[in-house]
Amino acid sequence: MEWNIHPFKEEPLKSFFLLTFLFILMFLVFLISRNITFSLIAITAMIVSLRGFLFNTRYKLEAEVIHIKMLSFQYKKKYNDFKKLYIGKDAFLMSPFMFKTKLNKYRGVYIPFPENLKVEIINFISEKFEDVIITER
Repeated sequence: MEWNIHPFKEEPLKSFFLLTFLFILMFLVFLISRNITFSLIAITAMIVSLRGFLFNTRYKLEAEVIHIKMLSFQYKKKYNDFKKLYIGKDAFLMSPFMFKTKLNKYRGVYIPFPENLKVEIINFISEKFEDVIITER
């Protein structure tokens, strides 16, 4: 099972405000530093940190692993590395902890899915976990 998520295309209003913010930020950095190279480095750092929103991300579910590919980054995670599954309205979170913790943001894997594949993805991924919690946000 495979799908793509590209928030920049899917949410044009947020994309417009983000681009406006980036141009204003570049202008302000240039006004403060008077150095175009420094401004370009600052914008590049912002773009890299926002890569999950700006660029296409491909997810692929296989029998034993999940593949996540974004730009030149590629992750391959085994389902048995995770102990708990949280299913939300438009995404699921695979957690390596048996209990609820704030470390899920850093150690867990958050996977958004498209609305048209929601039931199929939830059924497939739920079979891989013993402890499934459904949290509709």
